[in-house]
Amino acid sequence: MADKMANKKVKFTFKADKEYRSIFVAGDFTEWQDHPIMMKKGRGNNWSTLAPMAPGEHEYKFIVDGEWMLDPSANHKPNNIGSENSVISVD
Repeated sequence: MADKMANKKVKFTFKADKEYRSIFVAGDFTEWQDHPIMMKKGRGNNWSTLAPMAPGEHEYKFIVDGEWMLDPSANHKPNNIGSENSVISVD
């Protein structure tokens, strides 16, 4: 799995506009839906988690109550299934 090469923990946050039961982050660093990382709910519907990531550009999305969602605070790029993914760069 990609996290064996990781040398940095990256914080992901999701500011929810309503109540959700579960939010995960999934991307090339989690083998997408194979190993998504559960986020923890904080105050004011703010969710967060730390993910181990190797340096480089990574694509990801949030899984919010089973629905795939882009990160509104990130850049996006087209993917190979006709939609978009959020993008993060790790130094």
